[in-house]
Amino acid sequence: MTETVTKPKILVTGGAGFIGSHLVDRLVEDGHPVVVVDNLFAGRAANINPKVLREEDGSRFYQMDIRDHELHRVFAIENPEYVFHLAGQIDLRLSVQDPIHDIDINIIGGINLLKSCVHTSVKKIIFASSGGAVYGELPVGVEKFSHNHAPAPVSPYGHSKLVFERHLGYAKDAYGIDYMALRFANVYGPRQESSRECGVISIFIQNFLKGKESVINGDGSYTRDFVYVGDCVDACMRALHSNVTGVYNIGTGVRTSINDLFNILVTVSGDHREPQYAPAKKGDVSHSCLDYCVTRDILGWEPKVALDEGVRRIFTWNTDPEYVTRAHENELLYQTLSPHQRCRHWLHGSY
Repeated sequence: MTETVTKPKILVTGGAGFIGSHLVDRLVEDGHPVVVVDNLFAGRAANINPKVLREEDGSRFYQMDIRDHELHRVFAIENPEYVFHLAGQIDLRLSVQDPIHDIDINIIGGINLLKSCVHTSVKKIIFASSGGAVYGELPVGVEKFSHNHAPAPVSPYGHSKLVFERHLGYAKDAYGIDYMALRFANVYGPRQESSRECGVISIFIQNFLKGKESVINGDGSYTRDFVYVGDCVDACMRALHSNVTGVYNIGTGVRTSINDLFNILVTVSGDHREPQYAPAKKGDVSHSCLDYCVTRDILGWEPKVALDEGVRRIFTWNTDPEYVTRAHENELLYQTLSPHQRCRHWLHGSY
């Protein structure tokens, strides 16, 4: 007789968002019960895995902010063994305009989550940090940020990510909770919102598809390290199954200028157009690129999807009728949830 192996339950904050929803899909596919916590401010119901919305196999969705003082009840009820923390304020420019808001979500909200993890004996937290924001400006003469390069954030967003990384280190020392902070480079891929100023590839592609002009801030010479979302999910899974703790770079080690990126979009789309240029934005760094050698050596991870292939996949995804159908069906599933199911009104110690 073959015994059924029950895989550990995993809680994902931001599981209706860009990276989070791809991660949830992978976890569900691998047989994990997955608890999604998302306030649907930036995330979308259309992104949530249907098994989570149907509450199949121990999975469940909570429409909740990580700052909510009732978050600890989710942990008490669900008792997850592992937590992926991907929820947060992700707009660097908004953090410059309103740093208090950024601190409230990324630091105060993160500590609220961390407190719940401590009280329910979570084994490990895997945190989506930001290599581009935490390291700051790439120094002259340096091609990429090494694993042990000293952080020097130049925005409130970068500071908030770094502060929470250090809180994770404290929780490891004080309470024995393992952690891994994955410092992602500039992540791109399907489901990335183009309505916010934090996904230049998604914004440009939507402009191409709609026949609109694209604006490059600055002269287009500044460079970024673009890493495909599927590669990031692979890094998350390797972090889940690893027994190491610490901070690791998740990037490609390749610098691409925004002008070169635009030319790739022109080539892939076959739509030959010219960008418009505008003044550079405050808070942006000129150059950023991550060295992933230590991550490769420790986790056995390396990027697989080249930028032109990743861009091609996004164009294909945007015109894929299967995606449209799934998104529509997920929205309908979400609408069938009662307000009680969506918000889990807490009464008499339960829901």
